Amino acid sequence: MVKESNYIEISSKDIQHLYNSDIILVVTANELETEFTHKKIKPLSGYEKIIKVYEGDITLYLGLFGNYKIAHVQSSMGSISRDSSIMTVSTALSRTKARIVIMIGIAFGVNPNSQNFGDVLISESIIPYNPKRIGKETIKRGIEAPSSKILLNRFKNIKTTWEYILDEDKKAQLIPTRILSGEELIDNIEYRNSLIKLNPESKGGEMEGAGVYAACDGKADWMIVKGICDFADGNKGKKKVERQTIAINSALSACQEIFNSFSAFNELNVSPYITENAGTLNPEVRINDVLFDVYDNTKEPYYIEREEDDKLNSLLSQYSIWIYGPTGCGKSNLILRNLLYKKKAFIQLSLAACVGTSVDVIFNEILY
Repeated sequence: MVKESNYIEISSKDIQHLYNSDIILVVTANELETEFTHKKIKPLSGYEKIIKVYEGDITLYLGLFGNYKIAHVQSSMGSISRDSSIMTVSTALSRTKARIVIMIGIAFGVNPNSQNFGDVLISESIIPYNPKRIGKETIKRGIEAPSSKILLNRFKNIKTTWEYILDEDKKAQLIPTRILSGEELIDNIEYRNSLIKLNPESKGGEMEGAGVYAACDGKADWMIVKGICDFADGNKGKKKVERQTIAINSALSACQEIFNSFSAFNELNVSPYITENAGTLNPEVRINDVLFDVYDNTKEPYYIEREEDDKLNSLLSQYSIWIYGPTGCGKSNLILRNLLYKKKAFIQLSLAACVGTSVDVIFNEILY
């Protein structure tokens, strides 16, 4: 859980300069989604912690996600209640002036034979399934809403680079689809199948997308990115937290692949966040403190994060990682720094002395 000590509370009038066209609004709908999203956010330049600011009836969190400045807000579940996505996103847009809205979270899939827990749905469109005429037969009346053409393009094209390991021999799929959106928390296979019968091309559903679309229509480009945590088949409570954790982390990993780019949002006139103090160095700092061979916690102020750091951190919770590269490129410090920075428990083994020896010698060294 992200601790309250990780935030700094600042009044709205003191952070107005941070609300500009380069801010991206990120939305979640429950505490678990918010907890893991905040673990990916870093403080903005000049601030030691994530900014927490009260704006009317919502609370915003400002920080850095990948290379971009974001404002995060949590709505309640659903699209049309008082604190739902439509009201929350509408208020957040009026305060931040964001041009891009991305909702990250968890969703249900429709076919356990072809989909896995942790596969990620990205919205080609949102289909509100509650508006309908019910007579002798059911007739859909909801208007299907296409998501941002540019954002959809960006997410579709991470397939060549994005990888999220679900277990030893299984990787998450990225699934562009027409996402069902409604007010019911569905956990009934007959009802789910009835929705799919009316919308056979849909690969899954959730509860907030219709509200996001309604709030953003004509104001901001939007996208829904959600990991599959169940199949709405009566088993939603089985390993609930474990499966939801896999789903949200997979969705966040896909988003981070986009946010690590320096040009993904150029066509939407949103630029990467430029560190205000980049290139400056305190003249009182000794050069031997800044330049180091082996990382330890005292070197953190001088550690320069690279794209590889974000990639490694997104993989630390997975089954295994293989890091490779030429001698002297920084592999050891990359691994050591991020294990320490993320407070991961680990045992460090060096087998350099075993090069050219037998398997028995290698295993004896590991045992020792």
